[in-house]
Amino acid sequence: MRHLLYLCIIAALLLAACGPDHDDMLRQLNQLAEANRADSLLTDDTLALSLTDYFDRHGSANERMMAHYLLGRTYADRGELPAALDAYHDAIDYADTNSVDCDYATLSRVHGQMANLYLSQLMPDNMLRHEHLAMQYALTAKDTMIYIYSLGMLAEGYELKNMPDTALKILYQSYNLYKKAGINELASSLCCSIANLLIQKKEFLKASESLCEYELHSGLVDKNGNVEEGKEIYYYVKGLLCTYLHKTADAEHYFRKLLKEALTYDHKIAALEGLHTFYQINFDKDSLLKYDNLSDSLCSAVHNEIEIEKTVQVQALYDYSRNEHIAHQKTQEVSRLMEILTIGVALFVIIILVFIIIYIRNENFRKLQQSKYQAEMEKLAQAQADLQALRAEQSISERLLILKDNEVKELQKNVDHYRSKLKVLNSYATNDRLQSSTIVKRIKQYLKQNPYRVPDYADWKELRVLINDEVPTFYKSLNVEPHILSDFEYDVCMLIKVKISPTNIARLKQCAPSYITQVRKGIYRKLFQVEGRAEDLDAYINQLS
Repeated sequence: MRHLLYLCIIAALLLAACGPDHDDMLRQLNQLAEANRADSLLTDDTLALSLTDYFDRHGSANERMMAHYLLGRTYADRGELPAALDAYHDAIDYADTNSVDCDYATLSRVHGQMANLYLSQLMPDNMLRHEHLAMQYALTAKDTMIYIYSLGMLAEGYELKNMPDTALKILYQSYNLYKKAGINELASSLCCSIANLLIQKKEFLKASESLCEYELHSGLVDKNGNVEEGKEIYYYVKGLLCTYLHKTADAEHYFRKLLKEALTYDHKIAALEGLHTFYQINFDKDSLLKYDNLSDSLCSAVHNEIEIEKTVQVQALYDYSRNEHIAHQKTQEVSRLMEILTIGVALFVIIILVFIIIYIRNENFRKLQQSKYQAEMEKLAQAQADLQALRAEQSISERLLILKDNEVKELQKNVDHYRSKLKVLNSYATNDRLQSSTIVKRIKQYLKQNPYRVPDYADWKELRVLINDEVPTFYKSLNVEPHILSDFEYDVCMLIKVKISPTNIARLKQCAPSYITQVRKGIYRKLFQVEGRAEDLDAYINQLS
């Protein structure tokens, strides 16, 4: 017992040193996913990288996909778009779409984030391709919200391709789906984009109705007419509609409000273009010329800044530091090799310790049983001699003879008991050789495969050769004239001998477990001409050596 306690302590220490706890890593992954769902800013790439490294080695396909998706979201929040794109591609590669438990909802979000990235880089074809995939996987996951959202996002791609009619049609589809689902606020949030496209088509009445719905029901515009941060393009649409409706004061107010509050270059350009349209429609040529002269320098500066930023980002997407990427992969490979080596050494040490301790315990026990056996044998020999001497005396009482005879029988019983134990101990080596043989390991491996395999003719032949070699009396003990076993019955007996469970025997022989039970009972009946339990046959076969 003391040896086993030491072994358990050593094993626990070695396994603890092999790596982090899986439950703890899974908890960190779920926490990061929750933060992402809450739209929190993700900036800790050290955490995200440690999660991808761990789950690449120890996680399921869904866990690996989620880890790389969150790494991509982290890079995106840090403004590292090339690295984000790389991580999203890895997440897609890890998704197992052939598995019944594939996380299609997360896969849909990965493609949606890639679509947003390509949209920011003015790549509409790539954007549309990934948005369509996001819709497809959202539909598979039965995620209505993501499906409708992705449908609405398609409109931006078609606007970028200068296909306003297609964009408007898609926005109306998304609007109607939101309404049908009873999500009225999100439906109304599309009305600003719908109004913008309607203005381009000169349908000002419909545009006014859509913009009114946006203001009243989207929840994005407060009672003072201020829109939620990030939605400032509303001021451009509102200003444009006021311009065409000749509400000059309101129009200029909204364009200048957008110019003042714009957070992006695109919004600044929209404000300048809106003011240009405003002056073009409502003032004479001199006023327009004066405005153009004042705005040219600002407009040029903004355009230059936009072009520089876009050029840098696009260049980065296609000139991503390959050496850095390769270095990261090499680091991961070295880390994995070191972990595999550590685990391998730990397992090797544990296995050696197990064999040493088992050998010592078995050897000590065998010596003890051998000693007891010899002592009982000596007692038996003496008792037999005493009994013979007593019987030689004519005057000895019958009662004394009976007592001595009973003593001899008891000692004989003890001797048989220790002989049986020694026989079992000596059979351990045989059982160990059977279990460690190539053919037995191969058959057990067949059972672990999905779908599992069954042994072929060569496998059965190899198993027969092994058992004939290790247990020479096995065949003769089971095949006694006139009761010779069939091949099926003998195969069952061999599988019992190599410690294959009845349930797995049924799998290997491709029949029901209940049938294997009946076969075992039938074999026992053949051997001993009496009814017995299936377990009785197992006990008989296991003691054959």
